[in-house]
Amino acid sequence: MSKAGLALLFAVATLASLSFADRPEGVKPSMVILGPEKLREEFAHQNYQVEISVANYGYVPYGGSITGSLKTANNLIGEKGCGDPDVDNAQGTINNPTDDNVIVMTQRGDCFFVTKTLNVQNIGGSVAMIVDDKDEENTKIIMTGESDLVHIPSILIKRYVGEIFADFMSQNPGEEIDLFISFPIPHPDDRVEYDIYMLSTNIEIMQFLKEFSQYNTEFD
Repeated sequence: MSKAGLALLFAVATLASLSFADRPEGVKPSMVILGPEKLREEFAHQNYQVEISVANYGYVPYGGSITGSLKTANNLIGEKGCGDPDVDNAQGTINNPTDDNVIVMTQRGDCFFVTKTLNVQNIGGSVAMIVDDKDEENTKIIMTGESDLVHIPSILIKRYVGEIFADFMSQNPGEEIDLFISFPIPHPDDRVEYDIYMLSTNIEIMQFLKEFSQYNTEFD
């Protein structure tokens, strides 16, 4: 494998697998509640933002951000996002007349994270937002299942945040929740930092690690 080809493969593998759940404060991914104002007030004590965890699969715009409106798609893919949407049917896509980004909220459980994300993607969602079903201090999504078909990011939020969103949407059905999600890349010491996630049965990744080892010293 050429050095250029190896570098490209490494870049793709890194972007597809990084997770910042354990990064220092200030460089973690986060979500800001933009509106409505009465919902923002619920998060005023934490500067109108909440901590999120980013899945280590799919496309994630590291160094960028996504602004969109929050919706549920229980009628299409179920409350937990495990349904099998009929994407060939006009009723199988989420209502999005403005063509803006749509963040689809689902609940954790009953199927793989990847399955939920694929279902959200298939109905036209821009981001899959999964609400944790446990009160955990630190949450981190672990990749499960095949992920090469996922082309959108997936995030995990704490249960209490999801409950606030769900209650607001139930009580205010005509109002949209607008969110801003950032995916920062930390640069604490001007050194390259990377994680590589792999399956022990993947022969290609083992070959990649073997060939990459000779270039690894260039990142030190």
